[in-house]
Amino acid sequence: MTYQDYYETILRPQLEAIDLYLKTTPQPYPLKETAKICHISVGEVETLLLPLGVACITKPVFFYILCHGSSFLCRLLQRQITTTGPFYDSARIAYIYNLPEKEVRQALEKMGLFCCTAGLLPALFRQIVISDKQCPL
Repeated sequence: MTYQDYYETILRPQLEAIDLYLKTTPQPYPLKETAKICHISVGEVETLLLPLGVACITKPVFFYILCHGSSFLCRLLQRQITTTGPFYDSARIAYIYNLPEKEVRQALEKMGLFCCTAGLLPALFRQIVISDKQCPL
């Protein structure tokens, strides 16, 4: 399986589910549904809400939960948000997507690149073969 296969079959549907959830579910968002869509426990959501001193989950609070949750999806989004710039080098791609940098560098080299833009990530991901053990979700 390539990382692109993994992205298309596992990650993209989860990201799209979050997008749809935010667009179609009225605020405040239910605790159990928020936990489920973020792939974390209800207890973790409750723990994340404590320092905020809030009892309901609004859109800003939902994004706070996403940016502080412990699931692979939450951590991927955290890493994406904390890195900036239009170009992705092997270190940045490896960091965001939790991939071995050596494999990312080799995939970039296969494509004749040192770095790429977001638009080239799918082509790059098709060059990276991953095992089932590398698929956390």
